[in-house]
Amino acid sequence: MTLSDVVMSDSAGGGSQPQLENGQVIEPTQPKEDVNTVRISPSPVQSPAIGAELTLSLEIVAGANVAGYQATVQFDTAALRYVSSANGDYLPAGAFFAPAVVSGDKVSLAAASLSGESSGDGTLATVTFEVIAVKASTLTLSDVVMSDSAGGGTRPEVQNGQVTLAAQSPAIGTQLTIAALTPQATVLLPNYPNPFNPETWIPYHLTHDAAVTLTIYDTQGGVVRQLDVGHQPAGFYQSRSRAAYWDGRNTVGESVASGVYFYQLTAGDFSATRRMVIVK
Repeated sequence: MTLSDVVMSDSAGGGSQPQLENGQVIEPTQPKEDVNTVRISPSPVQSPAIGAELTLSLEIVAGANVAGYQATVQFDTAALRYVSSANGDYLPAGAFFAPAVVSGDKVSLAAASLSGESSGDGTLATVTFEVIAVKASTLTLSDVVMSDSAGGGTRPEVQNGQVTLAAQSPAIGTQLTIAALTPQATVLLPNYPNPFNPETWIPYHLTHDAAVTLTIYDTQGGVVRQLDVGHQPAGFYQSRSRAAYWDGRNTVGESVASGVYFYQLTAGDFSATRRMVIVK
């Protein structure tokens, strides 16, 4: 907007022209949309004791038209030893998960789907490490590319992961205490391996003591198997020795057929469901 012909007059009839400052109309700032991001979760996470396993997820936020991905995770070999990795439940059922490539302090992951694309939030993959030394460390994501069904690729923003130490106990001076670690949230994690044949492990976290039940469903909603895990104290149930286990059999002990199944974890007031695939 432009000012012109501005005259100030006094009581004697005199007039003067003041200096002018024009005005501007600007468009309001648009709210920022969710940014396509791949991150290591949970982070930060407290290190378990030496010899325990630590399973971390590669989570995607605000993904769009994703038919495949590749990513490299760099870790501290003085603190962690790579154990295994598994495809998450983000890509469509039947997605191919390439064998992980491990080189020194790096593990490279890749998966692709020929049956469609996925959008939104979810878990791309899980990576399991064995703790060989209790120390703070960083897990760094690099070479992260999301691909669509047409072969195009995009590089999302990335968020690295942090492994932290438990607080020191005054009673033991500088000695670290790892006991009684409590998750910040009760969550159901992706099973591993996935796809699998014939057995799989289903990890989870509990913030409070609870009676835990795992129910397996087929795609029609029918109950295939119900596993009474029992009353569990709060904690991390991620390693094979602590996670829930399913041997791929139904309630009468028969091996189930190949296909998509769903598993539901119930713990007190908490309930969550994820998808898994058996391939024979």
